[in-house]
Amino acid sequence: MNMSHRIQRTSLTKHHSGVPTGQWRTERASADQAVARREFAVLPAVRAAGVAACPQAWSDRTMTLLPPRVLRTLHALNSAYPWDHNAHHHRWILRRLPKRFGRALDVGSGSGELARLLARQATAVVGLDADPAISAVARELTPAGVPVSFVVGRAPDDMPPGPHDVITCVAALHHLPFDEALTRFRERLAPGGTLVVVGLYRACSVSDRLLDAVAVPFNPVIGWVRNRGRRAPAPPAMTAPTRPAGMTYPEIVRAARRILPGARLRRRVFWRYTLVWRCR
Repeated sequence: MNMSHRIQRTSLTKHHSGVPTGQWRTERASADQAVARREFAVLPAVRAAGVAACPQAWSDRTMTLLPPRVLRTLHALNSAYPWDHNAHHHRWILRRLPKRFGRALDVGSGSGELARLLARQATAVVGLDADPAISAVARELTPAGVPVSFVVGRAPDDMPPGPHDVITCVAALHHLPFDEALTRFRERLAPGGTLVVVGLYRACSVSDRLLDAVAVPFNPVIGWVRNRGRRAPAPPAMTAPTRPAGMTYPEIVRAARRILPGARLRRRVFWRYTLVWRCR
């Protein structure tokens, strides 16, 4: 007998023992919510590139507002039709960069998709990632002759010395000591260079919940459209290890503007924010 059946039997016993119907329904709903959270806690982790496909990426309050059956349905749809939320921003990143530039560094390069795109505009690109397995995948996916090298190391300590004309960091900054990483990015950026970050934040405000309310139902719809209605495996970029974001968006804004004066930050749908800073 599974946990939900045991909870149902316990709740029914309480009901027949004289607990008022309204109270029993409240207890039953709370128990179902608890079961849903436990179920989702043991689901296979959806990696950083597709963190929005996993209910663990949603705020706790968003989860409590949705019935367990809806949560299970959303998870099933997101698993069947995954899409890479970070790759969704790659073209946007390229539009923030000069048409041609020298050296580029991609921190948290994962399977190397962004690094390969940067190589179309750069003379040389280094992809840095702490995960040897995903770095090996990146090398396998990179054709010979593309000016990209992939290095296994942990930012900010293992960052190449630079200076770099472009530094990008997608869905990796929340893995790093925030202040130290931004300071190192600033130090390793060449004069006139550009830093572009796509990061994750921890939901806390009413506006965060409103964005959640938009993103949650649209996430599987976009996945279905991008996969043309066909079930698909998760792309390689969604196999890298990840962790939940710890900083809220206001905390990120305050720290970033202190370290990078003039930085432009914007909260995005699908659990992301963007940061653009140019070194003067």
